[in-house]
Formats: sequence, structure tokens, C-alpha cells
Amino acid sequence: MRAFVHRSDRLPLGEFLDPPLIDKLEKVQNRATQMIQEMGNFKYPERLRQLQLPTLAYRRNRGDMIVTYKLLYGLYDEQVTLQLDIL
Repeated sequence: MRAFVHRSDRLPLGEFLDPPLIDKLEKVQNRATQMIQEMGNFKYPERLRQLQLPTLAYRRNRGDMIVTYKLLYGLYDEQVTLQLDIL
């Protein structure tokens, strides 16, 4: 399987991961936001809004859309893009 690594402002967490692993990472983010004392009483979606954090699924979809757009319109800088084999 081939994948592309690209330059990004944010760490592309979960970009090349399977959905079950993304679910586990989402649970970790959920628990981490619960540890903030002021946020413990809010539900997970409200904590994310208060902290201005997107869900990992949203970040993955957004990254996929950006990559698709760049590939369709030839905006990828071939000097920056690396092809990697993922096992």
C-alpha cells in the first residue's frame, strides 16, 4: 500500500491508522480532556468545543479532503511529498 506524507501545520494524528486504532486514540483524547479540572463535568463534545479541539475523525476527514484537493488540482509540491511503503 502506498501513502503520501505531506507538510502540515498540525501533527497528522491518525492519518494512516485503521479505524479501530483511531477509536482508541479518541478515547485517550476523551480521558485527557476529563482530567482538566474545569472540564470534568462537561460531556466530551462540549469539552472539545470549550478547548477548541476537533475530534480525531474530523481531523482525518479534513486532511483527506485537503490531500484530495491538492492531488486533483496538481498543487502537491513533489519536492516535499515523500512516498512511503506502509506495512
